[in-house]
Amino acid sequence: MNSKMLDEETEYLFSNIEEAAERAENGICVSSPLPFLTPAEQYFITERLKYSGYISRAYFYGGYESAERRSILFLPDYLLPQERLFENPKIPVTDEEAEKSELICAQVRELYGRIKISGSGYRVLSHRDYMGAILNLGIERAVIGDIVVTGDFEAVVFAAKKIIPFITESLKKAASDTVRAVEFPLDLNFVYERKFAEITDTIASPRLDGTVAALASLSRDKSLDLILRGDAEVNYTQIEKPDFKINDGDIVTIRGCGKFIIDSVSEKSKKGRLRLKARKYI
Repeated sequence: MNSKMLDEETEYLFSNIEEAAERAENGICVSSPLPFLTPAEQYFITERLKYSGYISRAYFYGGYESAERRSILFLPDYLLPQERLFENPKIPVTDEEAEKSELICAQVRELYGRIKISGSGYRVLSHRDYMGAILNLGIERAVIGDIVVTGDFEAVVFAAKKIIPFITESLKKAASDTVRAVEFPLDLNFVYERKFAEITDTIASPRLDGTVAALASLSRDKSLDLILRGDAEVNYTQIEKPDFKINDGDIVTIRGCGKFIIDSVSEKSKKGRLRLKARKYI
């Protein structure tokens, strides 16, 4: 992580995050200063916590496994779980692990909640409709987690517990439709399958310019121009070097084209080119 790429606001967030992690050493469970963090903030904070040694105390929560916007709880020693406890819930856990899990869940329920927003059926409502309606109430984006559209006329919104009463009382319209917002209990087993478009192609090398061209279906020249304009990011960092090397697991964001997860860029084809396998967020 290049700290020169980070602005003063991000550095301030880092200092507050590390202070929260230090407080957890005193035997208390501490939440991050912001209720919900963007994927970029999570990425850089995770790298920082690895460097400072606090990553083992961090428990990320966003409402479901593949949530984009998540918060962090910093756990005291007595709540530090074995890694497998949260990585694979199908694996049997001991009584001690189950007790730790319940204590952490109790902390989560104190800090976060969820809202179901239901339209009248007059028109189909989109993610943008729900987001616009909530932000028009004067609410800061950081107190709202993911908005999961569960049907043509319904969505589930994860939010900081403190703001939920205001939303349920104030939210009456989304776009041109009348809506009803109701708080309902957190389901820590909530499942939502994020949708992706699968992308497969071959590229000459793992350079950024060739990768962007393949992901966005652009010519090499247009890909080069896009990168030099600063419109490409790798792992949420702006990259203006066309020859920057892309690796498996990288997240590539192309302004105007979307965000992509690089699943593989290492296998060679019979012609000696690299097979690119990626997923685009949709």
